[in-house]
Amino acid sequence: MTKFWAETLLVSFLILTTATACSLFATPKGFDQQLAYAYSTETALLDAAANAVTVGTLSVTDAEQVVKIADQVKLMLDTAKGLAVTGDLDRAEAQLELALNVMKELQVYVNKKALK
Repeated sequence: MTKFWAETLLVSFLILTTATACSLFATPKGFDQQLAYAYSTETALLDAAANAVTVGTLSVTDAEQVVKIADQVKLMLDTAKGLAVTGDLDRAEAQLELALNVMKELQVYVNKKALK
């Protein structure tokens, strides 16, 4: 596969990932659905970064940073889940919102690096 087609495929994947992450299909309702959505978005970001490294549009160093931040996001999501289980829904929702905001910025970073 030529580099042009590989990059085109990657850009298409990133656009699809972005569209999914922006909830074009359905907005998750309730804390549990939002948390599940956040976990799947975190996984999609890791997949996008891995694909970008594979086709050579994201450096290994940048991918390592993405993984480190994604690991922190997963900890935030796990914390939000734990807070919800204990009944502290206000703090759980705040933690979830923080994780979602970090992922949005991380997605912008990955897309920007991959499109260079």
